[in-house]
Amino acid sequence: VTTLVIRRLPKETTREALMDTLDESGFKNLYDYVYVPKKGYDKDKKRYVFVNFVSSSHAASLTKKWQSRPQRLAPGEKMATLRIEPAREQGLKANLASSAEGAWSVFS
Repeated sequence: VTTLVIRRLPKETTREALMDTLDESGFKNLYDYVYVPKKGYDKDKKRYVFVNFVSSSHAASLTKKWQSRPQRLAPGEKMATLRIEPAREQGLKANLASSAEGAWSVFS
């Protein structure tokens, strides 16, 4: 598992804020794609995003570090208790192929 769905993000969370938090949490250069669906909201109006890590061990490390632990994803935002799970599509190529919006951002 390299691609995770991170759920229950505050709706104001931006891709940039999420990336900054990932970097500050020790994951800088350990993920290569972040996908924020334009209509990426759960039924409770919380945002969800997809993050692909360069290895399964980095994905497991993020899950262990963030799962069910409150995170502040941007200054001034409320703490959010996130739910992290494996994404249906795994890996860079599979996610690029299934991305209807083409809204993937590459970070290498």
